[in-house]
Amino acid sequence: MDLLELDGSLPDFSVTPKAVNQLMIALADIGEEASILDPTFGVGSTYQDILKKNPGQRIVGQEINPIIYDFALVYLYCLDATNTEVFQGDSLSDPHFINEKFDRVITNAPFGLRADNRTWELLQKDSYNRFRYGLPSKTSLDWAFIMNGLAGLNDNGKAVFAVSNSALFMGSQVTKIRENFLAADLIEAVIALPAGLFAPNTQIPTAILVINKNKERLVNKVRMINATSIPVTKSRAGVTLPEDSIKKIIEAYEGNDDVEGFVKSVKAEDIRKQASILLPEQYVKDTTYRIEGGTVIEIDVEKWRATETVKLTDVADIYRGFNAISSDEAADGKYAFIKISDLNNQEVDFSKLAKGNVKENTKVDNYQIQKGDILLSARGTTDKFARITEDRPHTLVTQNLVGIRPKKNKVDSRWLLEYLTSPLGLAELASVRVGTTIAQLPMKGLATVKVPNLSLEEQKEMMDAYQEKRSVLDEQLSEIMKKIKNSKEQLYQEMGIADLYTQHKDKK
Repeated sequence: MDLLELDGSLPDFSVTPKAVNQLMIALADIGEEASILDPTFGVGSTYQDILKKNPGQRIVGQEINPIIYDFALVYLYCLDATNTEVFQGDSLSDPHFINEKFDRVITNAPFGLRADNRTWELLQKDSYNRFRYGLPSKTSLDWAFIMNGLAGLNDNGKAVFAVSNSALFMGSQVTKIRENFLAADLIEAVIALPAGLFAPNTQIPTAILVINKNKERLVNKVRMINATSIPVTKSRAGVTLPEDSIKKIIEAYEGNDDVEGFVKSVKAEDIRKQASILLPEQYVKDTTYRIEGGTVIEIDVEKWRATETVKLTDVADIYRGFNAISSDEAADGKYAFIKISDLNNQEVDFSKLAKGNVKENTKVDNYQIQKGDILLSARGTTDKFARITEDRPHTLVTQNLVGIRPKKNKVDSRWLLEYLTSPLGLAELASVRVGTTIAQLPMKGLATVKVPNLSLEEQKEMMDAYQEKRSVLDEQLSEIMKKIKNSKEQLYQEMGIADLYTQHKDKK
């Protein structure tokens, strides 16, 4: 029986996409004698192909929703499953499988689920010792589900999890959990998936996390696969992975060679240096980037690699704005606040800045702008920039903005702004962004952005020449615009409408 026939009459049931199921099963490499655990079983669609071939496969699952649980029993009956056992209940607060160890764990847990007070209390006092790698976040239980599955794995077992990207880069205690997983050398691979595979249930970016307790290869390394640009099949039913793409991902996972823009084996110590962020895009740079306005930038990787570069942090200090709230604003406030909306045409309109005060313990010097600073947006996919060209005492950068302060005798701020706003610079910034619903520019990622290594003298020389040429061109453009305006006014005279209206600037 085909699950698609079943769920067609049950549109409220969230079913893992068939292509994702196929990919997860292939990554798990399941033999006929292998036992499988799924702590978030759902209707059991993941195991459709396995049970059709081997109805006696040992599978244990648990499903929290009683209606879906009942449906799963019917579905398994239709598949003639003879060795599959499913329990009903919450596998986090009341696991029914904790006394058995399995060869494989496969699960697609809810993305970004928040714990209610009862569940959170039970997790904090967990009697099953599942959270030895760190207490999961209350606001997002992704790693609670991962560690829950890991607890059911035997010493030679492998686990495959579908996760949201946020689980791979979230900060706070989640960073510590990832650090501990890396230290224990449990993570074998992370696969960034193309967008839209889980639609219409969710549009957030997703990935596959492979855990292996018996790594025979990739010791102290993680196989990072950036499959976000792999070919997909689009239809009225949605987005799916064709067989060729699934095969290509599996080959990348099983292989040892790095492929530019697609797969790379990354040392665990290098990942820990990046706040233990597990996003493949952080380590496997794409060669194609889409930026604002629909522009596509394709990087010549070989030439870019051959170019002498330095990290942004080598030539500039980076700082983030402070968290200003509405209650901080006051018309007679001591400080002016620069917000993301104040950045226009690479300038800040200081006359329109909000005023306010800061809390007594705020380290104001950390957010005070200086002449030569470059400000850019830290949230969203639209790049907004501004260069500070004058000293402005008591003017602070707020959240959602990042400040870049060129180091003396290292870089010309005019040149650095032109580079960052170039197609190559925008692609570099895009390559380090993270986020699900709203893209973010992490400080550690920004620090690694590559900058061409030119001397300060060369930078100043080329910027002086550029600005001189630009000044002449701007004057010519101004004259052209005046002539266009005069031509239009003459046209309106000939139309007989020029005397029927007046126009002036809005004084608001």
